[in-house]
Amino acid sequence: MVRQDKITYIITSFNGEGWFELPKQESVVDFLNSHIKYSTLSEANIQHLTQDEYIPDDELYKNLISLDNVDDDLAKLAMCYSFDRDILPVDDSINMVLSRIGVVSRYKTNDENFELLGKYIPVERSKFLHVNLIKIATKFCDEDSPQCESCFFSDYCDYSQHKNEWRI
Repeated sequence: MVRQDKITYIITSFNGEGWFELPKQESVVDFLNSHIKYSTLSEANIQHLTQDEYIPDDELYKNLISLDNVDDDLAKLAMCYSFDRDILPVDDSINMVLSRIGVVSRYKTNDENFELLGKYIPVERSKFLHVNLIKIATKFCDEDSPQCESCFFSDYCDYSQHKNEWRI
């Protein structure tokens, strides 16, 4: 289950607040090398991915995870940030924020929620949503000590309100 009303509320809130700017698009090599410790990737390693012809998402994903030290999360991040694909990478932080707010179930895995969310995110809003949800996760929604009283989603958040899956 995905709560579309809550996704709409979140995106609208970020738009209204003039939230965080999107980062400049990095080259694929720069992005991957900045996320992989001791990386030796070069343009030659990924030349087949950066050609002018369009590569479908599923094929691009398979090519990325075939690279040394590129896992599922990093491949999805690279697709979003370097290849400018309209996908919302769901890692532990994103999953935690969205499940606490009540958009998705807290009992689903990152991959399950990634699959569920894809069709509910408005076109070309995935990167915007990812950037802002990461900021919420780091500023307010810490795993061990959330700052609910400071978060502007607290009135709408299942975790803060002890509702649904977060009842005490």
